[in-house]
Amino acid sequence: MTYGLDQDCKRKMNQKEDKGLEAAVVSWIQAVTGESKGGQSVHEWLKDGKVLCKLANCVRPGSVKQVNTMNAPFKQMENISWFMDAARALGVPEASMFCTPDLFEEKNMGLVMTGLYAYGGAAAGSGFSGPRLGIVDGAAMHH
Repeated sequence: MTYGLDQDCKRKMNQKEDKGLEAAVVSWIQAVTGESKGGQSVHEWLKDGKVLCKLANCVRPGSVKQVNTMNAPFKQMENISWFMDAARALGVPEASMFCTPDLFEEKNMGLVMTGLYAYGGAAAGSGFSGPRLGIVDGAAMHH
């Protein structure tokens, strides 16, 4: 048996991408933010952190004070970390969080999707009255 951090790392490495989960998360982000993924991969769409910051501010206005619009990598990574701070503030457990490289360097998109799914649950639990993640309404089905 492995315990603690080792077990946590192994568990996270075992989480492979789940297309159903990804589709649900993407539909939810689009429904909440009004942003469209279009033909981009999920990684391309989310990696600059702007959509995630917009998501945080839609769920809880003022969560991210200022969003970087510059395309410098460190500015994009800063956006991701601001989203993470907002997610933690909303009550997403640390075990469900992803790390900036998981998204920015596409190291573990499966973990990113799991983290965003957890964020959706925390949003619903925080009194956010917008679209719910995990309950797909008719509008979210059309690509």
